[in-house]
Amino acid sequence: EGLTLFSCQHVTNIISGDIIDLPQTLEHIYVTGDNTLIGDIANISVNTTLFKVSGNSALTGDVADLKEGLLDFLCNGSNTISGNIDDLPSSLLNFDLLGLNTTSGDIANLPSGLISYTNNGSNTTFGDITSLPSTLTEFKNLGNNVINGNIASLPLNMENFNITGNNTLSGSISS
Repeated sequence: EGLTLFSCQHVTNIISGDIIDLPQTLEHIYVTGDNTLIGDIANISVNTTLFKVSGNSALTGDVADLKEGLLDFLCNGSNTISGNIDDLPSSLLNFDLLGLNTTSGDIANLPSGLISYTNNGSNTTFGDITSLPSTLTEFKNLGNNVINGNIASLPLNMENFNITGNNTLSGSISS
């Protein structure tokens, strides 16, 4: 037993502290506002299925340390998160990372059930769009990426496709 939901959603929130001090019973963490949370993402509890933090937070860590069972990871701020996207938990449905991040890896190895992928930073991801999960509806990959493939091969569910980098795409937009 214990606290399972921690939600502070308002522009005027000013929450600070290290995420290691959050209760390990938390399943949902949703904090928006002018926050200054710090800490290593490895300290997110194994019980947490939703982690959404935005503001002026400065979280650190390696995406490989995200726990299996995590469904939603949205982390926007002055974060310095690194690692190989190949190591994202297979349970992940939504991944949204914005900050001073340096992730790398092959998009072919994204979790098979992923619905939304946003990765904005100094990232160096690569791969062919034909290997994106069929469940993906949103793919935003911004950074120093090398993405290639035929746009006719995008998943049928795709609603939003946005990439920057040294990309080579082909195909007709008429389909």
